[in-house]
Amino acid sequence: MPDYGLIPNEELLRLKKEIEGLRTGKKSGSEMVDSIENLTKSIETLNELFFAATQEMRAEEKSEHKILKRIEPLFDKLDQILDQNTKIARAIVALTEMIRERKNSYQEPRPRPLFRPARPAPASPAPSFSPPQNPNFMERKEGLFK
Repeated sequence: MPDYGLIPNEELLRLKKEIEGLRTGKKSGSEMVDSIENLTKSIETLNELFFAATQEMRAEEKSEHKILKRIEPLFDKLDQILDQNTKIARAIVALTEMIRERKNSYQEPRPRPLFRPARPAPASPAPSFSPPQNPNFMERKEGLFK
């Protein structure tokens, strides 16, 4: 028997295409299938990752909403405080301007003396002054020490 056998025409065409693909650098059918399977797995993994990220984002959004509900009254109070501070600042500026206006229109009085001026003393009779009498020490003849 001969060393060769008859091959159907379809099989022969498939083999020729495969050889031509190898010569041009194209992948064979089994490699292509493996590549497609790897791509499918990668896409599934990516899809799972996006799903998990979506779930986390929804959870964060809910927690942010809760936090905003708690913080919102604080923002309102801060706005009120800012309004009050603005009013206080305007009032201080107005008072300063009023004080300056009064100070400019006010004439300074003469300074008061720090002491009271001397008042004249009430009239009184002049004191009578008589010269003292000379004591006479000699009149006593008796000695002090006997």
